[in-house]
Amino acid sequence: MLPKFMPSFVAVLAAGTCALLGLPSAVAESAAPGTETASPPEKGTANARRLTWGEVDALMKRLEEYWNPPAGVKDPEEIIVRVRISLKPDGTLADGPRVMTVGTTENYLKARNAAVVAIYRAQPFTMLLPVNYKLWKELEITFDPRGMGKR
Repeated sequence: MLPKFMPSFVAVLAAGTCALLGLPSAVAESAAPGTETASPPEKGTANARRLTWGEVDALMKRLEEYWNPPAGVKDPEEIIVRVRISLKPDGTLADGPRVMTVGTTENYLKARNAAVVAIYRAQPFTMLLPVNYKLWKELEITFDPRGMGKR
């Protein structure tokens, strides 16, 4: 399962699944922002690692800075966009973003294009610690306007 991030609201990450704001299983709950943490080893692994709150928060803030969804949308669910990205160890895109959601409305198309542009502009994602590269080399990010500015 790919780690999933949602700018400015609930994020799902994982080696399993967790909600960034509630069920921290892939992010160390007590980690100080920006610090590296190691979790207890999981079954079948010698040394399971976790992304830190600082990494996740910095990534979400960065993407939020660049995402410019259409304004005045009556149904915010109409413009939720989920994008999968592959990253190189230096935090740049290894491949083009892959949009995982489907929509046909003009607002959705604008939000989708804005999400892809935000990803290109926000790179490199240097806030992600190189030691955790295996955790963040593939990410799934959900852009959702309902959480913008609520962190």
